Amino acid sequence: MNPVPLLIIILLSLYTQNPSNINLQSDPCSIDTLADTLRVIEELNSKYVDTSGIIDSINKLVKACSVGDNATALYLYNNISSTLSKLISSADHVYWANMISRVIISAILLSIPALVYLYLPKIYLYLWFITRRKWLVVRRK
Repeated sequence: MNPVPLLIIILLSLYTQNPSNINLQSDPCSIDTLADTLRVIEELNSKYVDTSGIIDSINKLVKACSVGDNATALYLYNNISSTLSKLISSADHVYWANMISRVIISAILLSIPALVYLYLPKIYLYLWFITRRKWLVVRRK
């Protein structure tokens, strides 16, 4: 039995499981590779994931490609792809955590007027009674 077709099937199935795969070509300086990487970064950025470190690495990658240093470019590209795969796996969690925090903050801000309407008169009366509790009432003749 030849294990090569089985290995190819397993690798293809692992590759196609993640819809946001980065194009793993041999040349990290090709336009298609950079375009695919930037597409994934844009998708992550739309899900409110912090991609500023990756953008700095992309900048270094483009500079290394423009100089012609393929070894550094390949090293940077491997670092970028591993970081992107980690961020892709946590992107949905970051998105929903951000949405839940926005909903909670909105609910708190929207409840402030109702709380002021309910509790401000009570607080005012309580403070008024405390400041005047030592007053004596004298009957007029």
